[in-house]
Amino acid sequence: MKKTKALYNIYAIFSIVDNLPTWPKGGVCSDMNAGDGTWVVVLQFLGVIAAFLAAIVLWFEIKNLKEEFKGGILFNALNSYIAIQKDRRKAVSEKDPELANEYYREMFDLHWTEFNLWRKGYIDDNIMKAWLHARRRNYEHDTISTVDQKGNTVEVSYSAVWDSLVDPQNAYFIEGDPFKEFMNDAHNNNIQQAIDRKKDKERF
Repeated sequence: MKKTKALYNIYAIFSIVDNLPTWPKGGVCSDMNAGDGTWVVVLQFLGVIAAFLAAIVLWFEIKNLKEEFKGGILFNALNSYIAIQKDRRKAVSEKDPELANEYYREMFDLHWTEFNLWRKGYIDDNIMKAWLHARRRNYEHDTISTVDQKGNTVEVSYSAVWDSLVDPQNAYFIEGDPFKEFMNDAHNNNIQQAIDRKKDKERF
């Protein structure tokens, strides 16, 4: 509702600007002499002011719309994360190695999406740094204890699944995808190097 009202106000201001020189007789300008240069200057000045005010309102509205759109994208990513965590709980409770592998693959798909949102500016660098530190901890410590069909305990780890996915023989990611290097930086605790990769416009 607020966006609609603000956009209507913008339209109204521009309508006034467009009609300033052509108000009909009987209106507020009915006594003005169309040939009077002073009134022409006044009308032009008012037109400039109205256009300036419209530009300010439009700028704030675009900014607000962008922030709302950004918030919606991050909210969707959070919802995806919550849904995937249900798969983790299922893998843990059932001690199923296949479910554990599937959970980690889903997480890496989500991380790929988050990475690309960051590249496009929807995630701030300071948030991404904390995110990268979390990925390093995952790589070093995150495991799910499962049991295979023979009853043997099998530890399915974040690091093992990641290493298998980046293996060239698996071709899980497209060749040359910068996401792989970005994540490897995180896993090796090269956090700032990962952030600085965004400066490489040719590859990013």
